[in-house]
Amino acid sequence: MDFISKLHFLIELDNEVELIAALEKKNIPFALHLKYVKPHTPYFCYGSLQWIAQIKEHKNPNWLCMANFPNFDCHVYYPYFKEILFNKNTITRTLKEFIAEKDAILDDYGGQVFMRPDKGFKTGSISGGIFTQQNFAEEISFFSEAMKENELVLFDSVKHIDREYRCIISQGKCITGSQYKSFDLVTNRLGVDPNSFFPIDVKDTAGFYAYKVGWSPDDLYVLDIAESQGKLSVMEINALSTSGWYDSDVGIIIECIAHYYGGC
Repeated sequence: MDFISKLHFLIELDNEVELIAALEKKNIPFALHLKYVKPHTPYFCYGSLQWIAQIKEHKNPNWLCMANFPNFDCHVYYPYFKEILFNKNTITRTLKEFIAEKDAILDDYGGQVFMRPDKGFKTGSISGGIFTQQNFAEEISFFSEAMKENELVLFDSVKHIDREYRCIISQGKCITGSQYKSFDLVTNRLGVDPNSFFPIDVKDTAGFYAYKVGWSPDDLYVLDIAESQGKLSVMEINALSTSGWYDSDVGIIIECIAHYYGGC
């Protein structure tokens, strides 16, 4: 029996409509709760950061995750991507230092600065943000509640982004992807905007960048590309098991996952 017929999927939430539909189309079994998993059966696990972290803590060899969390910390992968990063001139401080130096930092950056945690294991309001004198107290409170004061943050100048694309990388190649954010002229903000539109130059650039760096956090992972003033650069990388696939071709992703684990 080939592995694609043996591989099951374990999904955290039942609202993953497109993923479930693609699995049903390919006749791949899946479970939506741990109590429904079959013993001695390989499952590819897909869900939130916190849920996948719990799955990994079980250390069950049959529960397969593409989420090598330490590799998604900025200080680990930034050196590999270097000049192709969107935020390539980041400065690192501890959270405590960033708060203490806020006035000088904001002066140096013209009154507003982009800041994000170094750790890739992030969620919700601590994924990053734009800080000003007016909103600093409110914005920093989220970070202070979720992080320790000696943990690292990175900051850089605020730059305009027209669109962001989620690209799925498999063994150094971009297999599929889609737009997932765009700049809204009405709200004057970058917002979540899933769209199946995936320009060939974005796909080719993502694949070229993935190949060029000669390193990957996992054999399959997510590479986010930012488009700004016609230029494409790397925004960040994320784990396949914990990232939204938006309007990417889910069927292709499933096939790559199954083929990857085919040698198990």
